[in-house]
Amino acid sequence: MEPHELLYSFRGSLPSLGLSDGDLLIVEPRKRAASGELVVASIGENLFIGHWWQKHGLRELREPETKGDLRIKGVVNLIVRPT
Repeated sequence: MEPHELLYSFRGSLPSLGLSDGDLLIVEPRKRAASGELVVASIGENLFIGHWWQKHGLRELREPETKGDLRIKGVVNLIVRPT
């Protein structure tokens, strides 16, 4: 892990993204992402994870579909699954 990267612990289950309870997400802090990248984004104080989609000025997360004033916290570089 690089000193500038963020570490998040995932709680819950999100099979569509291959995430399980306790997975660790190593995230590169960024405010922009390309369509298709797996990102951690926020709406207010709530955090979401999903594939970023952006086209014609529209922005949203897919899987789960989330719309609103999304702000990208960073792009997921690595998912670590504790054994």
